[in-house]
Amino acid sequence: GFGQAEGMRMPGRDIFITTLLAAASGGLLVARGATAQEAPSPVPLIQVAGTRFVGPRGDTMVFRGVSFSDPDKLAREGHWNRALFEEARLRWNANIVRLPVHPRAWRERGPEAYLALLDSGLTWAQETSLYVIIDWHSIGNLRTELFQDPMYNTSRTETLRFWQIIAARYGQRPAVAFYE
Repeated sequence: GFGQAEGMRMPGRDIFITTLLAAASGGLLVARGATAQEAPSPVPLIQVAGTRFVGPRGDTMVFRGVSFSDPDKLAREGHWNRALFEEARLRWNANIVRLPVHPRAWRERGPEAYLALLDSGLTWAQETSLYVIIDWHSIGNLRTELFQDPMYNTSRTETLRFWQIIAARYGQRPAVAFYE
């Protein structure tokens, strides 16, 4: 993954605080942050410059993130909504959220219905000035197809097809910062 969990849970939600660091040579990087008074704005396209993530003017970007539960699970429990993204941005001062997509949830909901969840999430992320990591959340060995739990079971073919669909749909969206 791209982050290190700091072991903090928000009460009543499966949300973990994750700190995402851009590699940099020496020194602490200070990221821009939003306050409750700032109006959300679309996030600018980020690029890689050497060992840094940079904005359009070359300013270093440091990501502070929150990893949500699978959007399918959150939707089934009534928590997949804009308020979740607002809380991540304003209460936790995150500037990026991770959306783990479990292969079993992808299959059970179906690609089109699952993409509708991701579409909503991308809209809410943009409205709240958040970047997004889309994570094909499979824990195991794709080559041998041995996985930690049945929810992570997938195949090379399914994984490749997932990323082809995601790239075609979201490849030009500046809010999608990373794929994991």
